[in-house]
Amino acid sequence: MSRKISVGGALTPNTKTTVYTVPTKNSAYWQLLFLSNHLGSNKSVSAWWYNKHNNTEVTILDTVNVDAKKTLQFGGNANETVVLEEGDEIRLLVETGSNFTYIVTLDITPKSAVQFNV
Repeated sequence: MSRKISVGGALTPNTKTTVYTVPTKNSAYWQLLFLSNHLGSNKSVSAWWYNKHNNTEVTILDTVNVDAKKTLQFGGNANETVVLEEGDEIRLLVETGSNFTYIVTLDITPKSAVQFNV
């Protein structure tokens, strides 16, 4: 049985931050990333999916500008998901001097006894 969760908080400027790690024996469907720029000036954000299986980091957002006092939404529609496996991570980075908060929404599912290798 799966369950939906959201995690969120404030981001430390100029520090790549792991905002979520898929727990052991679970997989997750990453459905939404919501970012808010709280400053009166434009600032940028980057996002990555860390694939533990391959030990690779895949860029999702590459220094995307978010206008002053605006938000950025990635995903949120029914068919817009990224499948994450146990140990995979979502990482975010905002530029120096910024003030961002984030919300990540996922659907977490315990793994069955059958494992698939890709």
